Amino acid sequence: MKTGELECAVKLFSRRIEATRLDRTRVEAICRRETQRVKEWGRLGSQLLLFRGRGGAGKTVNLLRVAHHLYQEKRARVLILTYNKALVADIARLFAIMGIRDGLETQRISIQQIQSYVSEFLRALGHAPGNDLLGNYEGRY
Repeated sequence: MKTGELECAVKLFSRRIEATRLDRTRVEAICRRETQRVKEWGRLGSQLLLFRGRGGAGKTVNLLRVAHHLYQEKRARVLILTYNKALVADIARLFAIMGIRDGLETQRISIQQIQSYVSEFLRALGHAPGNDLLGNYEGRY
């Protein structure tokens, strides 16, 4: 790799994420539209909170607001599981756009791909990935 290409790559991957005017407008519109949901946050942990809507309706932004609220108000640890790495990166980007960094930096709010979470969980139980979990079930339990 040439020096110029390396500098270009470093510049590309180390640039600061900044919200565009469109990003800010969309996030603010979603937040205004969903302020009544804040009243429902008092019931968090005691009932299912369901976010429904078509693409772009603000479901993910509301989930992040709930996660940040739990972290700020209750000092709770929050785990957000998703199905792919791209969505993990997109959620982290949304946190940056929304100006929410403190929970991510202290790792009180964690965003993880579900497959890696389950793999870590099984490893913590003593099951290495690839091992036959049920092969010796009766002997183990």
